[in-house]
Amino acid sequence: MQLSDDVILNLIASACGTSRALEEGVDLIESGLMDSLARITLFEGLEDLGVELSPTQLSPDALRSARSILAAVHEAL
Repeated sequence: MQLSDDVILNLIASACGTSRALEEGVDLIESGLMDSLARITLFEGLEDLGVELSPTQLSPDALRSARSILAAVHEAL
């Protein structure tokens, strides 16, 4: 399956509740943007897009930035 980066990035911003989540250098965990609700929303959204990505498959660092999440999704595909 081929998903565009824009679709995935929009999902990340939506899950975090702000486009600030896409800014370079923003630590999503440290800033509180990637809280437990955002994680659930992200993983459910990815599942809706056909991406099976389990939270147990990822290191905590994989959720620290939009780019690291994007890389994890590409790796899962």
